[in-house]
Amino acid sequence: MLTVFDMRFDTQITFYLKGNDKYNFETGKHESQLKEVATLWGNVTENTTERNMQTFGKYDKQAKIIRLIDNIDFNWSYLTIGLSSTQYTMLYKLHSLKTNSILVGETNDS
Repeated sequence: MLTVFDMRFDTQITFYLKGNDKYNFETGKHESQLKEVATLWGNVTENTTERNMQTFGKYDKQAKIIRLIDNIDFNWSYLTIGLSSTQYTMLYKLHSLKTNSILVGETNDS
């Protein structure tokens, strides 16, 4: 049986919060205010096709399971994993005694 002490928390997870859109008079466009709220280390695994089918009834997006030792006690809009620019949003959250797990899926805003 794999325990929390056997897992490697070797992947950097960066959490971002999107602020209110503001109109930029110089460019003539609405611009979103983006703030990096936290960077944590986690264990990231792919969610299998079979598990996606069981959970969502279909397989239409990439999902990952992220396990963290730290609590996520802050607001966030999306996260990125490692150096990738792919954005993920939370689908499901689970708290246990030793770790916190979140199931995330790719967003269309990447």
